[in-house]
Amino acid sequence: MKPQPAEEALNNYYEMLASQGEAKATLIETDPSHPEETTSLFAVARLLWETMAPVKPSEEFRQGLQAGLVAEAERRRVQRALGIESEHKTSRPSWIVPVAALGTASLVGAYAFWRFTRSPATEEQALAA
Repeated sequence: MKPQPAEEALNNYYEMLASQGEAKATLIETDPSHPEETTSLFAVARLLWETMAPVKPSEEFRQGLQAGLVAEAERRRVQRALGIESEHKTSRPSWIVPVAALGTASLVGAYAFWRFTRSPATEEQALAA
């Protein structure tokens, strides 16, 4: 039998816990064909399953979510039809990383210059005080 990837094994394990209970899930947990790292994942999944109770959202929440999703889909459809593509709001300008690196390098250079050019007499006076 071909071993399952850890993600697929974890999904199967959690589905088994949720639908058929702990006894059936233990069969998956003890299957030797699973990779070693799934053992800790199974423990986390079991802990989550035991501590988190399923929640059914209220009808008002579901209706509001549905209305919001439909409105967003319509807005995007209209934008595509008009040829207007919205830019991602989370993207940052491409110049910000090089400018930040240059600023950091300048600061380090200034500190190094200050450190190597100050006179030893000033340092001795500071220690004497």
